[in-house]
Amino acid sequence: MRRTDRPATARATAPGPEHETVIAKTRNVALLLAAGWESAERFRRGVIDYVRRKARWTITTMPETFGPSIRSLAGWDGDGVIANIRRKRDVHAAGKLGIPVVVMSGALAEGLLPRVLTDNEAIGRLGAEHLLDCGFRRAAFYGRRGAYDISLRRKGFVDRCSHAGAACATFWAPSLFGRWSNWSHAGQKLDGFLAGLRPPLGVMACDDLRARMVLDSCRRVGYRVPDDVAILGVDNNELICEFADPPLSSVARAILLSPPGLVRRRSTDVLAIEDPHVASAVTLIRERIGEPFGVEVVMRQASVSRRWLEQRFKDMVGCTIYQYICRTRAEHAKDLLAAPGKKMLLKDIAQACGFPNAKRFRLVFDRLTGQSPAQYRRSRPSRQA
Repeated sequence: MRRTDRPATARATAPGPEHETVIAKTRNVALLLAAGWESAERFRRGVIDYVRRKARWTITTMPETFGPSIRSLAGWDGDGVIANIRRKRDVHAAGKLGIPVVVMSGALAEGLLPRVLTDNEAIGRLGAEHLLDCGFRRAAFYGRRGAYDISLRRKGFVDRCSHAGAACATFWAPSLFGRWSNWSHAGQKLDGFLAGLRPPLGVMACDDLRARMVLDSCRRVGYRVPDDVAILGVDNNELICEFADPPLSSVARAILLSPPGLVRRRSTDVLAIEDPHVASAVTLIRERIGEPFGVEVVMRQASVSRRWLEQRFKDMVGCTIYQYICRTRAEHAKDLLAAPGKKMLLKDIAQACGFPNAKRFRLVFDRLTGQSPAQYRRSRPSRQA
């Protein structure tokens, strides 16, 4: 649709009939985005912000409609449409309107209508990399049938897992839940799928709602989250993620760009290790990360020799025990530095992460991240990994 960036009125520089005041036409644009979805709310806020700053538009919306259809605009006398179109029949309806239509969805195959997209393969890769970094070598993807964007997410996830040599299974759910969908029956199928997989296991769901379904299914099957199964969603819907128990990690989405990052929460706060001695050492380090301890404390609680544990630890985790302690402290510091609300003092963050003082904290953090704590804080305004 044509955009008018000039002022609403442009005044003439000299008198005369050829220099009359020109008034830009106000465009009427329909905004058809389903209520209740985090991504739709972000789209809506972005459109409103653009209109306030640059465009002379009036916005038409539909009241009391959870999933507005573009077919309801037949005969509407407007100038353009921004819509979340997920069905081919709606594409045909859009073509009959005779006005520009921009789609805010990647659910349909490319080339049908102008669209604003997320890099869905990158979302899948990022999710896989996070679970691989947690040590998982068995993974699963939970997707919806019939959605092009979800198939790309799965491809990115599966390709990255395969490249790393990790086994990966896929569970496909029906395309959408409707008013006649049987929630209990869908849950039973998911239960059966998860029960057939051996923990430790990392699961990426195609969105946060289905990540929550995986969490509920794990409870029914008897798996602990994140100890047996780590769960990751997409969209970073805070209402869903923060109120889950444990809170769900999620890949945040960005429009037209690769995903800006991954918001870590407790559903993936785990390192998948099958050796009980190494797993015990990792658990001690993570649980006591706020205390100023060193390698000796880890060794005292081990029932094997220091040499054997250090070698086994390095083989399974990829670094020494000392390096892992430093890395875990630095990761905890990242979360505190990027946390919303009142900023903590660096000396308080150092203490909360088990460093003996702020100087040592800055030295270790800079060595591991290439940035000072202050530089990292400035570069990460939100709590993203």
